[in-house]
Amino acid sequence: MKLVSPESVGLDSSVLENVRSYLDETYVKDGKYIGTITLVARNGKVAYLDSLGLMDRENKKPMQEDAIFRIYSMTKAITSISIMQLYEKSKFRLDDPVHWYIPSWKKLRVYESGIYPNFLTSRPKRHMTIRDLLSHMSGLTYDFMYRTNVDAAYRKTKVQQANNLQEFVDILSELPLEFSPGDKWNYSVATDVLGHLIEVMSGMPLDEYFEKNIFGPLDMVDTGFSCPEDKLDRLASLYEHNPKGEPRLLEIPFLNTKMFSDGICYIIDLKKYAVYKNISNLALVNIELNITGLNIKEIDANIEDPNQMYYGKRLFDLQGDKIFYKSNCRYWR
Repeated sequence: MKLVSPESVGLDSSVLENVRSYLDETYVKDGKYIGTITLVARNGKVAYLDSLGLMDRENKKPMQEDAIFRIYSMTKAITSISIMQLYEKSKFRLDDPVHWYIPSWKKLRVYESGIYPNFLTSRPKRHMTIRDLLSHMSGLTYDFMYRTNVDAAYRKTKVQQANNLQEFVDILSELPLEFSPGDKWNYSVATDVLGHLIEVMSGMPLDEYFEKNIFGPLDMVDTGFSCPEDKLDRLASLYEHNPKGEPRLLEIPFLNTKMFSDGICYIIDLKKYAVYKNISNLALVNIELNITGLNIKEIDANIEDPNQMYYGKRLFDLQGDKIFYKSNCRYWR
């Protein structure tokens, strides 16, 4: 990876070094973060690349600049770009009803009362559109919300553990919506449904569509839904926030799955994608968010620690000689 001097692209080296000291002092040294990688690029040129801490705490393996990470819902942006590529090819209109492409969804209902499988439902005020999916106003939800009897049904049916996207939408067709499409905003599996629509409209499996239309053209050679065996030594261990101490290691095997909005990525590939998205003047820094003091009503299961639910990322916007903290997180409680 060729680096240019920060000054050659209008950045200040001394300011960039503040990023390292901030991450080290605030997150790495006190154990909040096991390790980090920071990359800053401007006008398509990488001016700063730095690694801190460990990529494998248990084996004391230092963080590598070519480490591969699970990017989870950052895949949503790739899915959304893909569906809009098909929009540009006149494959659909944003206000097309979703059931035109998933016929079994024509009779979707809205939750009124009851618990799975004995729901009382009503007809939605209108049909769900593709625009609703893109804006998270579809009425769908996630199984990890632990908020309503609808997300409890997602857990009971294991819809998010479906074998493929077709099976996924088939199970959803039997479950009620949280609300009528367009009525509210709710973070949900909507982007996974968009993944199925990409398959329907393009006639290609989702992973193949990504490779042909995004990863391949952008030379994102280390991004996909699974980690090849010859790259496993670069895959960083996965940890979760632990309110009682250092982050916990998650023993989750990386399955060769071709569905849902999560995948793996190398930070240099993120730079290539960022340039494509015209956001290359931002330093991408993954930081856990701990949302505490939440009033969560337990619906149908024991929650080990509901207060540790968190999600999102932070961005450091470099402007002149100052670093501005930004957050683009959605709190869904």
